[in-house]
This record gives sequence, C-alpha cells and structure tokens, in this order.
Amino acid sequence: MIRRFCQINKILRAQPISRRLNLRCLASDGIMSYILKSIFPFLYPLDTTSRPQSYEPKSCDEMDGNFVEEVVCKITDINDNEMKALPFGEDNKILLIKENGEFSAIGDKCSHYGAPLQTGALGNGVTGDIEDFPGLDSIPCYKVKVEKNGEIRVRAKKSELEKNKRIKNMAKRCESDERTYVVVGGGPSGGVAVETLRQEGFTGRIVLICKENALPYDRIKISKALDTTVDKLQFRQASFYEEHGIEVLQGVEATKLNTSEKTVQCSNGYSIKYDKIYIATGSKAVKPPIKGADLGNIFTIRDVTDSNAISKIINKDMEVVCLGASFVALEAAAALVNKVKKVTLVGREEMPLKASLGPEIGQSVLHLFEQKKVNMLMKSGIEECIGGEDGNVKSVMLKDGSIIPCDLLIMGTGTRFYTEFLRNSDVAMNQNGSIDTDMYLMSNIPTCMLEVILQMHQYSRLPIKELQLDIINWPSTMEE
Repeated sequence: MIRRFCQINKILRAQPISRRLNLRCLASDGIMSYILKSIFPFLYPLDTTSRPQSYEPKSCDEMDGNFVEEVVCKITDINDNEMKALPFGEDNKILLIKENGEFSAIGDKCSHYGAPLQTGALGNGVTGDIEDFPGLDSIPCYKVKVEKNGEIRVRAKKSELEKNKRIKNMAKRCESDERTYVVVGGGPSGGVAVETLRQEGFTGRIVLICKENALPYDRIKISKALDTTVDKLQFRQASFYEEHGIEVLQGVEATKLNTSEKTVQCSNGYSIKYDKIYIATGSKAVKPPIKGADLGNIFTIRDVTDSNAISKIINKDMEVVCLGASFVALEAAAALVNKVKKVTLVGREEMPLKASLGPEIGQSVLHLFEQKKVNMLMKSGIEECIGGEDGNVKSVMLKDGSIIPCDLLIMGTGTRFYTEFLRNSDVAMNQNGSIDTDMYLMSNIPTCMLEVILQMHQYSRLPIKELQLDIINWPSTMEE
C-alpha cells in the first residue's frame, strides 16, 4: 500500500490542481509522513475504537431530520480548482470544493484513518463515493447554494456531520434470485467483497466463510495496538450483514473445493453449492527453523488472539526482541517501546523495508526507530532461543555468537498460504501454495471466466505483459 501511495504522490505533484481533483485516489503531499504516523503509534495514536456505522446514505435534499445550515465563506474566498476545509456548525468542518466554477461540499476527513482531505487529491467530489481502498465508507455530501450577494451557504444533516462517513447504497436480497456467491476468508478482502457485491447490484445469496470466530475486522491494526479487542476492530456489526442478506459463518473453515460440482465443504459439515467463489484466505504466520523457537513467550502475530496474548504478559521490566524488518516486526516494536524496559529489533538487511520501499525510506525508518530508543541490530539474525526453568525464552543468541536478554520474542519473519483445502481440486497451484492467475486474478479453470472466479488476495503471482508480480496487500486485489 505504501509503495502505491508513494508512486501516486510522485504523479500527483506533476499534475495541475484541476487534474488532481479528478484522480481516483487520495494521496497527501505529506503522504510519507502521514503513512509513517499511521504505521507507528508512538508518532500518531490511532483510533482503534471507531468503526463504521450501519446506516443508509440519505440525500441532503430530504426535509426530515435535524439540519445545520449556514454561510461558510464568499465566492472570492476560494479559487477555482481549490479545496478548502471550513468550520461548520459547533465543532465540525466541511470540505468546500470549487472545480471549473462549480461548488460542492463533502466531509473533510478520509473515512479510513481520518486523514485530512484538504491536503490530498479527491476523486468524485460531487457524490463523495469511495473509489479506492483500504477505506470502506463513502464521505457525506452536503447541499451547496450560492447566494446572489456572493455568499456560499451549506446545508447538512447533523448525523452525517458527526459520523463523517456513510455507506453506499446496497441492493436488497431477492429470494427469486437463485444464484449463490461464496466468499472464503473473513479478512479485509473477504469483508469488502461481500459489501461490493451488494453495492454493485447482486441480489442473490451471499455466503461469507470465516475461519476465525469473528466478523471481518481490520487485521492491519492488531500489530499497531496489541491491547485492542476484536469488537473495536470490526468493520461492521452483525446487524449490518443481517440487514443486507449476507450469511456469515463464523468459526468455520473451508476444507475442500470441488470445482466440477461447484461445491465447497466446510468444517461444520456443510456443503455449499456455488455459482461463483472468491478465495480470500490470505496467509498464516510461521516461525523460522530456529533452535528453541517452541519455547514459551515466543509469538507470531496473525490475528487478534495473538496480539491479545502478547498484551497480557507485557510489563515495564521486560526486554523484548522483535525478529524481522517487516511491517509486523516494526509495528510491534513501535507499539511496545514505551511499555517495556527495552525493545531490540533484529533484521538481516542493513536497514528495514529496503526491498519494498527502497534505501532512502529504509534509512529514514531506521533513524526514526533509533530516535525513539528502539535498539536496531541490522545485518544480524537469531541462531538460538535460550530458555529458563519455566520453559519460557530468557535470551537469544545472535549470528555473531553474542547473547542478549529476551523475555518476549515476536517473530515477523514470513507466512505460508492458507490454500491447503485447494490441494486436491483442479486449481493449479505452485509448490509454495500460491496460484498463478491472469491479469483479472482468474485461475486456470477452463470455465472460470463464465462460471467460477477463483481469486487470491495475498501473494498471488500476477502475470502482466509477461512480467510476474506479487499481490501483497488486500487493497490491490480489491481494485482488480
């Protein structure tokens, strides 16, 4: 996601403002600063308590409900092709947009992490509809009137001002529509998929299979806020799925796929016949083959139960080691550095994130963590985990033979695909469990374009013009 935003930001700076206003993305001129603050909580506390509300968007032309209406500025106060955040109501703001002489007004914050839209580029400023991930909700749109004396008057519902987000219109479930679409995987990709189906007018049956005993939640936040709970991270409440006719099977795993009969077997004994299926099972975190890796107080972070288990044992006297220079290890180090005695990050490269973001950003991240008192041991690794009499890790031996104290070890060193249930199907798989697809993420199934859609939301190898790329984040896949 960061790589894509950086590329977008570079493109945006070369565009005139009028062109930027029509780009289907959001990217701040200070996007790298904002992204770093979003990733590492000691720079910018994330709001892990807020979640989208289940409500239908309503037009500003409705005459019922409580409204706020006031003059926000004069025509001469805003230039053409400019966006300006203006005070509105008691404690709110709206974003006023003037493009090609036309005025529109929407909420002033991104619906994902609350970034200010004034410093970014906006897609459709008339409807406020979301056009890019990882956000789920659209921005409320307000009524604008230009008075004869040159004053600009805005009218908005109080409820939309307070929430600053809205859900796009969803199609209703129609019992006469006998089609069944199955989504396997209750992560962000699967959660977005079921919503998108309804938003795009699908009225048939939708079944979402979730291995975790939880509704889809923002898994990205668990390594940023280790003490959070799943109810604070859920994208939607149960009532949302019930209201929109989306069946959610929690604590249920897909165990077998039969592409000939178009059925998926589940761990609860169910066999579901589908017309189309979307595979969004992601990956599981794995521990590297290090001696002593099975000791206590050694964790990977994959779901909210992992982060909660870590949160329960940390105390201010602990010395923590994070292995790996990945986002997971970096975020865990950032989340713990002010809560324990010492945090050491061990990475094999000379700087973190070099492979994915390049040396300049990698060096900046390295300096940032050093400034925040994280002990960065780069070009190193762990040879052995050494335990105590209680069976928990007490220290680790590094590649150079040195030993450092370690009361808690967090491994962010790799993943393995959750695709075992596809092994005996007709879906062609690589040895590592990845699936080769075409540019639309279709599998090798001959009828897949018409009957079966098999998509992998993470690490699918995507051939484009004979170049194979890896899909490494759910926003990229959802855009496909």
